[in-house]
Amino acid sequence: MRGFIVHTLSTANLTPNFMKASKIIERLESRFPNVMRGVQEASDQYSTYDFSNDLYLIEVKSRRKRYNPWLIEQHKVVANKEIADETGQQILYLSEYEGVASIWNINRLIQNKYDFGWTQKRMPCTTDFGARGWKLKDVGYLYEKDSKQINLID
Repeated sequence: MRGFIVHTLSTANLTPNFMKASKIIERLESRFPNVMRGVQEASDQYSTYDFSNDLYLIEVKSRRKRYNPWLIEQHKVVANKEIADETGQQILYLSEYEGVASIWNINRLIQNKYDFGWTQKRMPCTTDFGARGWKLKDVGYLYEKDSKQINLID
């Protein structure tokens, strides 16, 4: 997957700085039809991944703010790695900001002994940062330099 970074907004299918996960997957399917063929949304809303096909388990995040590093939850990495080990799938973690997707192949990072810098952070209980309630979460860090950057905007 090759791409370039463009930080402009298209008004189609976007609210300012936010793209729906289904639209992100749709854009990836159109750019990479062979590897994205058959991608389905997870049937369980509490699944540790958002989408999958025969090749990939895909976790998708769309953010209104750019981070570097990006956070990844350790329990999702562990659970998805167990599934991937059983099925032979690869784990893709995708963070989208302003139409640019940063994509990490988690299997490859683990195989290359990537230092996620696991730590505990006090964070909102849900990804809706307006929601009440905080808890400690085990998280790691993903740097953009270690990702593939894909422009999702036409």
